[in-house]
Amino acid sequence: MGIEIETSAIKTDSWDGKFTILKGGIPFWELKGDTTDVSLSGTPHADHNKNVECSTLGGLGYGEINEAAAGMQRVLHAIYERSRAAPSPFTEDAFKALLPDGYDCGLVAFAKSPPPPELSYAAKGPGAEDRTIRPQITFQLPLKDMVYPFERLYMLGHEDIKNFLDDLGMSPVSEGPPSAVAVSSATGGEETEGKHDEGAASAAVDPTGVDFSTLDPEAASHLLVLRDMYRRKALVNTKKGNEIRDYFKTAINPDFSTIPEGDGKGLILLFLYYWYQLFNKKAPMAGEPGLKTYLGVMSRVPLSQLYDKLKSDQKVIFSGFVERHLAFAASSQLRPYKDYKRNLVRTGISVQAWYLSITGEGPRQPVPFKEGSVRQVDLLSPPPNLPQHYSMGLLDIDCNAKGLALVEARGYGKLQYGGSQITIDNIIGFVNHESRLFFGSE
Repeated sequence: MGIEIETSAIKTDSWDGKFTILKGGIPFWELKGDTTDVSLSGTPHADHNKNVECSTLGGLGYGEINEAAAGMQRVLHAIYERSRAAPSPFTEDAFKALLPDGYDCGLVAFAKSPPPPELSYAAKGPGAEDRTIRPQITFQLPLKDMVYPFERLYMLGHEDIKNFLDDLGMSPVSEGPPSAVAVSSATGGEETEGKHDEGAASAAVDPTGVDFSTLDPEAASHLLVLRDMYRRKALVNTKKGNEIRDYFKTAINPDFSTIPEGDGKGLILLFLYYWYQLFNKKAPMAGEPGLKTYLGVMSRVPLSQLYDKLKSDQKVIFSGFVERHLAFAASSQLRPYKDYKRNLVRTGISVQAWYLSITGEGPRQPVPFKEGSVRQVDLLSPPPNLPQHYSMGLLDIDCNAKGLALVEARGYGKLQYGGSQITIDNIIGFVNHESRLFFGSE
């Protein structure tokens, strides 16, 4: 598990360096400048216009993640209080004085040039509204448990996730680790754990009057009927975004519920969410560059690497499911987005082209990797015209995730948590609660 916390409560004037916090001589977490976010600016010091971000380094266990959270809260709170009146510079020694005993720090340069002698911070201003943060949690987990971050954000009221799971026929009913989270059909079936509600599926009726109760859900024939039915309706998603939701409710929902639990189903879930969010232009274009702002759950490793790690039987399950629905998806293209120069990017990438790049049946894109090497990954890892360090699909499944899925749960900062927003003053409680649920610790 890992955490990343961006806040507009504290601003810095430079991307030239960062503070790395060490425990026992090993990098533990870091503090650096992040995005220049005009919507979250507001310091009285125009040169301090970059948000500050804390992030853990590597995957941490239950005790370690809470220890890191305590350090982040302590440091952010101290910097905020010290820089409220005026910008405050911090040398290595000054920053180290903020840390508990047993920790060290280093001021590290981003470029190859020597690091700056100090970094300066300024508080945005007084008031609780200026202490808010935007936390993200990274979960390292088997693909078969992919539903967990979706269900957790659903429980907290994430609107896009709620729509997605409802349309897919899933709704979480309790908090708990992956093995303890039950699901129920959105149509009101009996609550089960890892069991499909046959009654809910048979009650579903598609818009053209085809009654699913007359069809064998295990047979492929009814999916061919659906494919032909929706072939006529498969208009470009820029004109009819609602058709994607309709198709999920009437065709994908009953099909997905018959898929056996396993890694293949986990990758299907992630693939469907990307399709649902990124190939549907109904939502207004975000001001933030790239596509990750549309994703409540985002893979930090390429989906093509997740596919390559599947066992052969799970690959068959994944490919068989997706190919049953490509006829409808064929006309859906990746939504436009802005690059970091604020130019509009229209890629023309279709769901089918992206899917084929995942499985390797179609072209993958070459992306520079470590020490001058190049890896071949799917077309959205990262999307075109975005920098190489863009976080979507940036990491490597073997080097960074021990062969497991690595997904980032986003959007906590927009949700009410315990009746209030998350701030620099309650990071510990937030992280402790989320880590306890994930690890199943008391």
